Amino acid sequence: MQQEISAYYDALDRYTQHGATKETSIPSAMLNLLTVAVQKVGRQLVPEHSLPNGKTPDGTFLDNFRLRHGYWEAKDSNDKLD
Repeated sequence: MQQEISAYYDALDRYTQHGATKETSIPSAMLNLLTVAVQKVGRQLVPEHSLPNGKTPDGTFLDNFRLRHGYWEAKDSNDKLD
């Protein structure tokens, strides 16, 4: 897993060098990291998976039975979370 974390930080550095700092510019690095991490525990990260309530998080963690085990929503340091 350390290799995947290093690859994530390397990707962020490359994006930053090209001026990409917003949540819409950098989620692919996190998507790659999360995809590898959840596979190690038997889950699948499904990007843009619509929920029954109509919302669409950036990613939903599903098992083989399509049960949801969590969500991922990309945010950047300029977002107001309150």
